[in-house]
Amino acid sequence: MKFKYSSFFQLVRVILLGCCLIFPLSAYAEKQIYRYKNDKGEMVFNSHIPKKFASKGYTIINIFGDVLEEVPAALTEDEKNKLAEVEEGLFEQKEKIRLQAEADKKLLIQFAEPEDAERARDRQLETIDIYIGITHGNITRLQADMAIENEKAADVERSGKNVSKDTLEQITRIKNQIEKAELFIQEKEQEKNLIRQAFEIDIQRLKQLRPVAAQK
Repeated sequence: MKFKYSSFFQLVRVILLGCCLIFPLSAYAEKQIYRYKNDKGEMVFNSHIPKKFASKGYTIINIFGDVLEEVPAALTEDEKNKLAEVEEGLFEQKEKIRLQAEADKKLLIQFAEPEDAERARDRQLETIDIYIGITHGNITRLQADMAIENEKAADVERSGKNVSKDTLEQITRIKNQIEKAELFIQEKEQEKNLIRQAFEIDIQRLKQLRPVAAQK
């Protein structure tokens, strides 16, 4: 049974007037009425709400017009997608903050001050420099060996003989060892740059965190 908004409360008055003499008003106050708009945009009051209108939102009232519940319109697919994007963005932001907090905690346990990180960086760089220095020494020795083998080969050629297979293989081995050593040095220099970059990030972060930590 449907009522237009303009006649609804007139009907309520008549019903109340007739029923108040027979039944307590509380019995009618508990009755729920659904208020919604139909396809024409007209306000409708009904004892139930058709499914096709429920998704558009509605209000539940009692016989006196008191609002019991407001049910908003269901989200459209576009609105659901936008809401999901917002929620996903908030989750990612919270996760980023959580991970940063964990990283900061570990960093402060590892280094009390930025200077501690600088000293740790320098120790690592010094260790690598030792390996590089040793490798440079090996290259110098290999180059000397190469010069000796080349000189032997030259003497053989000047005597009109062919250089032996063993000598040629020895020269090739030394050459390969020199190239391998030079590549090792290049890799270690790159490693040093990576260490500097990584520590620079930690050092700058420590400089940001120390004033905050000091206030706690």
